[in-house]
Amino acid sequence: MNALLAQSAFFSAVLIGLAGCGSSKGGGSPDDHDTHAADAACDPNGDIPCFKGLAEPCRGLSSGFKGDEYCLAPPDPDLGFQVHTGPNDYDDPSETDRYIMQPGEETNWAEVTRMPNEATVYTRGYHSSMRPGSHHFIMYGVENSSLPTDTGPQQNGDGAESAVGAVGGTFLAGATKAIQNVDTQGPNPEDQGIGSEVPPHRPVAMNLHFINTGDEPLLQELWVNFIYIDESKVTQFVKPIEWLGGLSMSIPPQAHTILKSPAASCKPPADVRVGMLIGHVHASTVRITSTMNGSEQLFEDYDWHEPTDWRYRRDVQNPAADAAAKKGGAFNGLLEVTKADTFQWECEVQNNSDVTLHFGNHVYTAEMCNVFGYYFSPNRNAPNWNCYF
Repeated sequence: MNALLAQSAFFSAVLIGLAGCGSSKGGGSPDDHDTHAADAACDPNGDIPCFKGLAEPCRGLSSGFKGDEYCLAPPDPDLGFQVHTGPNDYDDPSETDRYIMQPGEETNWAEVTRMPNEATVYTRGYHSSMRPGSHHFIMYGVENSSLPTDTGPQQNGDGAESAVGAVGGTFLAGATKAIQNVDTQGPNPEDQGIGSEVPPHRPVAMNLHFINTGDEPLLQELWVNFIYIDESKVTQFVKPIEWLGGLSMSIPPQAHTILKSPAASCKPPADVRVGMLIGHVHASTVRITSTMNGSEQLFEDYDWHEPTDWRYRRDVQNPAADAAAKKGGAFNGLLEVTKADTFQWECEVQNNSDVTLHFGNHVYTAEMCNVFGYYFSPNRNAPNWNCYF
């Protein structure tokens, strides 16, 4: 199976982190910056949301690269940890050159690291931020302990080599948006005690996809701050949903088609509650829709670049989809499903390019019809919910 990817947003939790924001231009280290200035505004509703102690900007950072405003300071160590993918020193060309992309370039690459937590910890969500040019990041737990770690970007391409961990690994976290803030907790009783288990020193693959449509080089960089939850409070475990579609597609230039999953091939592993779903497609897909039992619409989305992550909680009011206006919408309220329920998803594709579209990671010359998300289970060892067509 051609390995997949370029995906979206599962908000589970992984791991403890590496470097923080890097040095300032002209020398220094992250600690030289006033990352938690007491007199600075920290507005969770700002253009770049700020969450006190959890996700604050790297104040005073001047790296010389576009997008410093997206840098996240490491969280308060009592509240969480940070994973960082990018240079550790902006003044060292041997560090920055590994992550530079040129105008017109599109990259799909992976960086493998081993998490440094000495003991098992639990997380309830995360805050992620990526520099301009990002299309997605996705984090897989990998079981192959022989993979090289902490060596910088190692793979680049369109197939399996650009999706380390996609086959045989565990989907842990990701985002398509440049800024993603997720907390699985909510105000309702059923939204308490939700967490993800993070075993010590687990190998993880950070897969990133960037595209530079501008006229200057860009630095590829990602920060992810994970939020702790005390193990004694965890009563439900976050488990990934990964539905991959269109694996054998071959859509000729100028053709229009609808990719559909088989009607009854995708079922949940148990009676569970779905917490979130999000579509992940590329530029030739004009619509992605998911249904339950062939008729109940779970979501519909028309924005390939920044799809909505649809939450299913009693306090979240999702709008109804509007096909005429091409506005997305989703199911409202708790989404509790049984093993007898069936799930479908489809993508409407209009290939206006001059190439045949196959499943792959390039946003303009390849396509995919994927759905990601998570469900909650009281079973610590519940399986991933994977479906394919």
